Amino acid sequence: QPVCGFNYGAREYKRVRQAFWFTVIVGFCVLVVCSAVSIAFAPEIIAIFRREDTQVIEIGALSLRLQCIAYPFTAFVVVSNMMLQTIGKPLKASVTAAARSGIFFIPAILILPQVLGLLGVQMSQAVADVCSLILTIPLTFSVLAEMKRQDSAQLARWAATILAQNGRKITPSTMNLFLERVGDDMENIRMELEKLISYTMGSEVVT
Repeated sequence: QPVCGFNYGAREYKRVRQAFWFTVIVGFCVLVVCSAVSIAFAPEIIAIFRREDTQVIEIGALSLRLQCIAYPFTAFVVVSNMMLQTIGKPLKASVTAAARSGIFFIPAILILPQVLGLLGVQMSQAVADVCSLILTIPLTFSVLAEMKRQDSAQLARWAATILAQNGRKITPSTMNLFLERVGDDMENIRMELEKLISYTMGSEVVT
């Protein structure tokens, strides 16, 4: 959150996106390992709490395994919620925060047992997790896309400033084409701008 907040405030949107995906990937990998271990040793884990009750172990082991199938995807939901809070998107952050334990879990725990009996109880949290992921994806991707557009606009302004300092002007369409070709690495853009300034010697407008 500090990394996200600092870079978002500094308009370093690319770093925000990089930090977001790094955290999601690391979190997902860690949860996959934890889930795999929990699935493999589910009966033993449940037996820690009720070793003498085989029925509880059987029911609990299936519940734990169902939960672990969906558990790695909560990395995306949780990190998305943290990012949305940090960058000042309160409505989207509130929706993602309430989704897993409220918006989807409450209907799931009320409806699924009526349809599937005990299995409905066991799978309610896993179903809520999957539904939360489905809801969170468009909310988060819209913000990431917004930051990417802001990134492009910021690069365009920076490149135009360099050209102006060297007595050059550039049309918006030409700037978009230029950035599309050279990418978003600022050092590479600066080098290409130096070439462009040299090639257009004697011409005020870059076309």
